[in-house]
Amino acid sequence: MAEPGPVPVAGLAAAVGCSGCVLWAWLSGAPPPPGPEQRRLAAADGGGDPEPARAADTPAATAGSGGAAAAETLRRVLERAGLGREGSAAAASASVLLFHGPIIHALSLGTVEMTPEALLGVNAAGRISFTVDLATAGLAADELAALRGGDIELVELGDRMLIPGFVDAHAHAPQHAFTGTALDLPLLEWLERYTFPHEARFADPEHARKIYTRAVRNHLRNGSTTVSYFATIHNEACKVLVEVCRAAGQRAYVGKVNMDRNSPPSYCEETQQSLRDTNAFVDHVLNLNDVSCRCFPDLSRCSSR
Repeated sequence: MAEPGPVPVAGLAAAVGCSGCVLWAWLSGAPPPPGPEQRRLAAADGGGDPEPARAADTPAATAGSGGAAAAETLRRVLERAGLGREGSAAAASASVLLFHGPIIHALSLGTVEMTPEALLGVNAAGRISFTVDLATAGLAADELAALRGGDIELVELGDRMLIPGFVDAHAHAPQHAFTGTALDLPLLEWLERYTFPHEARFADPEHARKIYTRAVRNHLRNGSTTVSYFATIHNEACKVLVEVCRAAGQRAYVGKVNMDRNSPPSYCEETQQSLRDTNAFVDHVLNLNDVSCRCFPDLSRCSSR
């Protein structure tokens, strides 16, 4: 599922954003190499660095000192690909990261395109600035050598490939902490015994930050670059989830849960307060002026309206 529009992103280890098409993630048998944002999130969670990929499983990344030669080489390749002289020069000068290797993506529903050898550029804002099919544009051995020796970081995918990031359309962020617990219980009993008591703890924003940081980090590590999150009834905790998503660069739909019946006193709202909190949450998110964040209320059997 593709999401249109520019998206801020959190380092290539999780994903990189595309200004006009889709999001991308590593397709690999091992975890992707941790980027700066992953390391920051891991440290915030008290877990240290994520387990790194094995050396044999990590595509090589190289950077060198031949900046001018690399930029001029890249400009020529892009011009041959049809970007025009001015467009090629602008894209080449703005690029700080290049991926060289296979790309698979979907141009429309039911249509998949594979480019066995491509060059993909990422600018300083973390957005994909171009993709080039090298079967058309060509890339001579000396040009590849120039790119490898330049200031633009070059990631050789080798036998890896880039694919669109996954879209998770239904994820309960607070439940990440007890994933897989009590699968033998029927739903309503499971809610009463585990979910409601646990989610009531999100009245504490710091507890929410710890769990939400872990949840967002792990979604990104597993390739989910867009997620529709259910939060809890707590406004401050909902704001924390939005903050964590924005800091990690994950595109997210964050839903405040509304519950004024059929739930324990420790995890229940008064109807009018629930409505006021929902409006306040909507205003908070919209005032961020952040195109990668949207909000919606979540109504359930525990909601009267």
